Amino acid sequence: MLSKFKQFVKIHQEEIILVIGVILISLLSFAAGYITAKLQEKTPIRFEEGEEASFLKSSSAVKFPMYFSKSLTGNMSINLGG
Repeated sequence: MLSKFKQFVKIHQEEIILVIGVILISLLSFAAGYITAKLQEKTPIRFEEGEEASFLKSSSAVKFPMYFSKSLTGNMSINLGG
């Protein structure tokens, strides 16, 4: 059994090394991307209703209908009329 395995490895040595190399490069690339994404600080996007929102409601400069509505939970949603 062990001799058959050694013979298989000897015959397919180049292909085995190639597959191991591709797997290692893939894992290294994934780890680098994961670490880079973790290190970036992202501020969350917040929508607040204020003077700008009331301006957009009454502005004639807006070319498409835009409706702002506030749900019962306090979350603001924007309907672009489409």
